[in-house]
Amino acid sequence: MVAIVTGNPYNMPEGKFCMTLKDILEKRNMTPYHLSKISNVPYSTVNDLYKGISTLEKCSAGTIYKIMHALGLSTDMVLVSIMEKRPGLENFKREVRQGINEMGEVKYVISVLGKNVIDFYMQLDWHIEALYLLATIEYLCHKNHLDFIDQYDYSALETYVPEEAIYPEGIGLLSRIMGMDMKERVLEFAIPEYMKYNIIEYEMDQVV
Repeated sequence: MVAIVTGNPYNMPEGKFCMTLKDILEKRNMTPYHLSKISNVPYSTVNDLYKGISTLEKCSAGTIYKIMHALGLSTDMVLVSIMEKRPGLENFKREVRQGINEMGEVKYVISVLGKNVIDFYMQLDWHIEALYLLATIEYLCHKNHLDFIDQYDYSALETYVPEEAIYPEGIGLLSRIMGMDMKERVLEFAIPEYMKYNIIEYEMDQVV
């Protein structure tokens, strides 16, 4: 559920997002296509919200944040019942990969850093997700010879690096398929940018 709290420029009552996205866009003479372009949210998603086919409550936290950011609405004025819709790390990874596939690696990096998405997850206390996203951005920057990440300071996140390594959910299945404990094996191919935060990510074709 999305609840409006303080600093509400549209005077929406607390408890529900009563002004629809269509209302907001029409008030600003903005088309769904334009919102899609400036928010980097797929047009199909924005258009479904505009037509009332879907609602913000059904969107991921990342999508809500991108839309609010693009519209210039402070996330402080929106309470996302985020713990109820926290997708779990594996689903979060899929959302990240989907974003990279849709936008391309360089554009994705620019979008995440420019929109302060990592900070957003930190504010939600989604520290593992924030660490995973930070590692992804560092990995993509290194891969594409980008220095964007050097302009940002995320040292505060180091406090939340997990003591025990976080392995991909499928490591158990992979171990059964291969007939051996694959945890040590995948460490040989762990991507350094993730390993730095005690998150184990690897390319499947390297391991098997």
